[in-house]
Amino acid sequence: MEAWDFFDLYQNDYTVCPPGWGMTQECATFHRIYYVCGGEAYRRDQGRDERLEKGYLYVFPVMEPYTLWHNPQDPLEVLWFHVECRADHTMGYEKVRIHENGELYYLLKSIQALQEERDCFQELLCLFGVFLKRLRQRIKPQPSMDSRMQEVLSYLEERGNDCPTVDELASNVGLDRSYFCRWFQRSFHMSPSRYLLAMRMNRASKALMEGRSIWEAAEAARYQDEKAFSRAFRDYMEISPGNYRRKYKEWL
Repeated sequence: MEAWDFFDLYQNDYTVCPPGWGMTQECATFHRIYYVCGGEAYRRDQGRDERLEKGYLYVFPVMEPYTLWHNPQDPLEVLWFHVECRADHTMGYEKVRIHENGELYYLLKSIQALQEERDCFQELLCLFGVFLKRLRQRIKPQPSMDSRMQEVLSYLEERGNDCPTVDELASNVGLDRSYFCRWFQRSFHMSPSRYLLAMRMNRASKALMEGRSIWEAAEAARYQDEKAFSRAFRDYMEISPGNYRRKYKEWL
């Protein structure tokens, strides 16, 4: 298996965040990975505030709520990635010092440089896969996943592009719907319906990155109405599917 086979990169960019940037009690099915290049920004988790420091890489976990914001007078300057990893490569919250002239530093700088080259997206993916592999050598492993949680994730993986219902997920692990929803919320920090929505949006993102039409992306996400899909995609990804497709089509 190649180093980059365990993840899907849905979005990435080098950004000076706009004045209104931020998120409250964010809970996603993908990791946010931020390499902080400047600015004044903060993370709040369980009532504790932490400043995001320049020269550090932050990994924000899957399905655990957190709040981020910045000072509009000193906006966050960041190289960022939205990444979905295989269950056995999922990471918790991490803060990693990126030493100048170190391997991770040069990998990040190379990735940043490749973002300016519109015909080098595959090379960027390869580099980012190497970066993730090296990063995982620097961070502590996640605790073992609850067996029923793993069953749910395995079942979803087996279904491929299909979109099972909450009732089907509950039935698969032998639980009634109400108990399953409570258990899922405790385990994943989001409702099963929210998780399934996130999966659909991730599939749509991948379709758009491949240059497929908005209608084809809606079909991949199992939407019958293109307008309903566009509204849902904008609400979830904070960008319209048309703009998302135009941005990434230029890279492929």
